[in-house]
Amino acid sequence: MAKGDDALARKRGKVRRKRMRSSENAVSTRVAAIIASKRRRKTGKRRGCEGMCFSLPCPEDPFNERHGKKRRTDDDAADADGDHKKKGNDSKKQPKERAMSGSNAIPVRKMKTEEDRPSKFLVVCLNAIRDAAGASDGDSGSIHDTSSWGMELWKSCAASPPLDVLDTSYAYATREQTSWLVSTACDIVARKEKLGVVVSCPFLLYLVPSQEKGRASESYSSNNSFAIASLLGQVRSICKPLKSLGIHSVSLHPGTSIEHQISGLKSCEPEFLISTPERLLELVSLKAIDISNVSMLVIDGLSEFEALNLSPIINSVRRTISSDAQVTIFGGQCDQSSATVARNLLCGRITKLTTNDSVTSRSEFIAQHVQCCTPEEKTSKVKEILEHVLVEHASKTAKVLLVAANDHEAQKLTSSLKLEICTVPGDSSSTFTICSSMGLINVLVKDWKSLATTGVEEFEIVLVADLPPSFDDYVEILSRTARHVVAGKVHVIFSNSDAALAKPLSDVLASCGQNVPELLTKLTRTTPGSDRVVLVRHGQSTWNAEGRIQGSSDLSVLTPKGESQAETSRLMLLSDSFDACFISPLARSRRTAEIIWDSRDKDLIPDSDLREIDLYSFQGLLKHEGKEKYGALFQQWQTNAPNCSIDGHYPVQELWDRAQSCWERILAHEGKSVLVVAHNAVNQALIATSLGRCYENFMWIFLGGVGYAPLNMLGVIQAQKTAELLLDLKVNSIICSPQVAAVDTATAICEVQESADCLGADCVPRDIEMKNLLGLEIDDAFQTKQKVRSSPVSLVMKGIGIVLSLL
Repeated sequence: MAKGDDALARKRGKVRRKRMRSSENAVSTRVAAIIASKRRRKTGKRRGCEGMCFSLPCPEDPFNERHGKKRRTDDDAADADGDHKKKGNDSKKQPKERAMSGSNAIPVRKMKTEEDRPSKFLVVCLNAIRDAAGASDGDSGSIHDTSSWGMELWKSCAASPPLDVLDTSYAYATREQTSWLVSTACDIVARKEKLGVVVSCPFLLYLVPSQEKGRASESYSSNNSFAIASLLGQVRSICKPLKSLGIHSVSLHPGTSIEHQISGLKSCEPEFLISTPERLLELVSLKAIDISNVSMLVIDGLSEFEALNLSPIINSVRRTISSDAQVTIFGGQCDQSSATVARNLLCGRITKLTTNDSVTSRSEFIAQHVQCCTPEEKTSKVKEILEHVLVEHASKTAKVLLVAANDHEAQKLTSSLKLEICTVPGDSSSTFTICSSMGLINVLVKDWKSLATTGVEEFEIVLVADLPPSFDDYVEILSRTARHVVAGKVHVIFSNSDAALAKPLSDVLASCGQNVPELLTKLTRTTPGSDRVVLVRHGQSTWNAEGRIQGSSDLSVLTPKGESQAETSRLMLLSDSFDACFISPLARSRRTAEIIWDSRDKDLIPDSDLREIDLYSFQGLLKHEGKEKYGALFQQWQTNAPNCSIDGHYPVQELWDRAQSCWERILAHEGKSVLVVAHNAVNQALIATSLGRCYENFMWIFLGGVGYAPLNMLGVIQAQKTAELLLDLKVNSIICSPQVAAVDTATAICEVQESADCLGADCVPRDIEMKNLLGLEIDDAFQTKQKVRSSPVSLVMKGIGIVLSLL
């Protein structure tokens, strides 16, 4: 610098200091020191004393390598000697060439490893905020409890290019979330300054709805008497401890005169700016502050901005800021209009985050559409939905995930759609593209088993052609859909076979503010309705004794043993009060019901859908006759009954449809306790459909008799499978025959039930009462023993108690 220039610089500094000492623009010594330090950082200069206090060697860094003073190694000495001996251009390239040559060369450490994790400065900022909060309200550890959410936020903000963030936890950011957000901004500022990048101010712009808008933050205290704090004041109090670390923040709101704020902005350059949108635009219009170079924009309380009609102002602020700024929105509990605002504010790829595990929060901005149809109309309904998607996404390519029940159904659905729609085959049999003049749709077809390895997060539209057996799987796909775009859609095809899932599906739709179809409302109507259903199988019939296949034939009647079994069931249910009795119209079931119902005054209610499974040509045949006459078809019935066709019918699938229809009438009855007397197969279908099981699970529940011999290996496996099936149910007592096989089966179920709820070290196993009944023919068996507290076998499933009398 020339001598004259140095004199001019000193003169300008003297004038500036004089102006700062004036009464109008006076600032504290601390603020002046921060401003001066910031200017030195921007120009790359610092005082002689700065850096000296931390540049001495220490036990952790004995060679002072952190501050550029590398240890002089033998290789460095050799390099220095070579440089002294050989001057010129080649001497500058020699160290680089030596570092790159040789098999034992040590690779140069790159900055990428440091950029993949937060710096210690972020932890310092978090601890400063935590300590300040702990000193004021005693809360000192809750900030670090949200570390997983904070790390995901940091990864999104520190990415290159940064990803926008949409948080759906709550309507506003919690104190912990705000702490992680501002600490992440501090970390990014420190990284940029370390790399020599000039950081423009303000770096972070934090918008809140209004100064007066207050809310009770759960993060401050669990005390119910906690006073409601201003949202703007809360953010300001979180940023205040960062001032000692060189991060200055300023709050702008209508509560202070605009002249005072203009004067204050002239004397400081804050890294963080917290403001209401109205006052911010006023100051921008007066050119009191420049926000065009803001690097991070935070919008806290999207639903409140929408309620106060501040969306146009928010959009104006967003247009003023450069397009490459990172945007974070806290927008839980929003409607579809808020989704439109968020879509205008967020550009490009985003990341959805949440600390709330509720279904409502995890599925925010996901629209659910339920289409009701029959199983035969499923393919046409899928085609109709895809055509609608094609219209909505005209002039662009849409990605759709189509979910089927299993691999067989997925292939069947794929083949049907390829025949009905103009498609182009994809890279595999499970993908295809729908071509149209309006646009393209890439469709990926998957079954529920393979869905775990599928990137559902990448799909904006998911079409569920078959609901899963467990409703938790649907909730999982709902929470994973469209995690990198603002809004997504989940289409669900609902048929009569999904009636068991009507209640949980309706609850999810209602909690998420979605439309509930009338059919679901009808199926889930519980008042009036039955709270307890008792299923009883008929006693032994003449064809049972002969070993003939009965099916829905009505040519057999109860044997004397069957009537004795019915009388035993009557004694078991003697003290139970029933409001209604649904029966099969077949003679063997009707007679069993008449014995059990005895002198009760209410009439029996016959229901044709409670008849035994229709077996068509098989009915009336002995088992060996079926093998001789039908051969492979009879063998298929024994090994793969769910997919076996007899005389052009699928008996098991028809049985499942009848069971669903029966449940609608049983649960809609005014009585609270209902008795059902039916048959083996139809009782299996009733239990399976109440559990949400499809017809593929036929023969999972065995209601027949047991043998005298011990269980073989197959029997042990079947007993374990039955125990697993009943794992989610609570069995109070088990009544079994004293025969060995029956005792072994009951013991297997009892062991699983007793340990089902024992998940902790202090848990005491639940005791299951087991009773042996000699024969089932002995009428006075229950007269010598005290009856159990409740029904003999109580299975509590989805609000319906089911009692099984195994005859």
